[in-house]
Amino acid sequence: MASEGCGQRRPSPTQEVHVPESPGLARRTQVLIDDATAGFVGRTYVFDKIESFIAENRSGYFRLTADPGEGKSAIMAEYVRRTGCIAHFNVLSETYNNTAQFTQHVATQLVARRLIADVGPPADGGLGVADLLIEARAALPAPERLVLVVDALDEADRRDLPSTANVLLLPRTLPPGVHVLVSSRRDQNVPLRVSSVLIDMDLADYADASLHDVRDLLTRRSSDGPLRAWISDRGITPDAFVQTLAEKSRGNFMYLRHVLPELVFGSYRDLQHLDDLGRRLPVGLENFYQDHWRLMGMTDPASATPAWVLYLLCELARPVSVDLLALIMQRVRPEIDVYGIQRVLDEWSAFLRPTDDVRRSIYHDTFRGFLRRQDVVESVGLSLPRVNGVIADVLWEYENLPGGQA
Repeated sequence: MASEGCGQRRPSPTQEVHVPESPGLARRTQVLIDDATAGFVGRTYVFDKIESFIAENRSGYFRLTADPGEGKSAIMAEYVRRTGCIAHFNVLSETYNNTAQFTQHVATQLVARRLIADVGPPADGGLGVADLLIEARAALPAPERLVLVVDALDEADRRDLPSTANVLLLPRTLPPGVHVLVSSRRDQNVPLRVSSVLIDMDLADYADASLHDVRDLLTRRSSDGPLRAWISDRGITPDAFVQTLAEKSRGNFMYLRHVLPELVFGSYRDLQHLDDLGRRLPVGLENFYQDHWRLMGMTDPASATPAWVLYLLCELARPVSVDLLALIMQRVRPEIDVYGIQRVLDEWSAFLRPTDDVRRSIYHDTFRGFLRRQDVVESVGLSLPRVNGVIADVLWEYENLPGGQA
């Protein structure tokens, strides 16, 4: 092959294969892929449909939609892990989501695979993504397919784009041999105007298959390690555990990501019987957030510091250092230092995403959405305008200091 992980590889993504890190892939994206695919199970029906789409169409778009937490980003990440295709993952919480970043990231990967010459940053007059794909495809042998994965279109920055343009300036027309796989939340209106083939797949239409995968994941997780011991110590049968958690999750993988560790190490570790699971575990991701908020005592006035830290992370919407959080916090709670901030970050680590330089951001947009609910904001006695006002004042001063960096 002329490509080095740029397009379709065999065996099919429906098989368990491991490929090396893709050339030119941003380190932050590789970390995200590794995290999203850890313990990945199932979704064969999605990969089969993608394979059929590529085999049956000379070019085109494949769009995967789902509710938050249903695993669309994990599916995209697993496809990239298995095939080594070109990829870009938009992450709103890290402000890694604009057109220039996307175009540069695609270009870097194509250059690393020696499919295009180094064209320079887009801001310096480099090629747009449409031109990059055309040039790269021309460098491949005729049978080879060039596949590009673009995750979370709903998190991409659409400001400053023409009203008629696609998000990230994705091309309306794709050259033969180029296939683009995209994902988006179902409840977000992200128009994709194309003259190429567009195939839509909504995970809501595969609820039974998704629930089967949830049960598979629970069976695997409950058969080993601390979770197995927790279940055994309480006399709960594995089948009953899997059935109860599958029903409580409503097929949402993000729910399981949070709840399973909480059973062994966190808020639900004191549950003693199957009846406790059925009675006390919340149903669905939103109810889990609400229940965890209550169990962490966040409506207690004594929780003002944790509330401020979480809302600063929520409203800053980018990775932030402990030092900057402490600098902002001292405007509202002068007695708080970096050690107090770090304790809060440790307590809420399951909901936060660390970056390579140990900054933190909110892990998933569903939790940010929960924090912004009016009843939740009011429950801790805050107001988002006040939070944002404090942020604006401190950032203006901080970023204008010599060497200041948030």
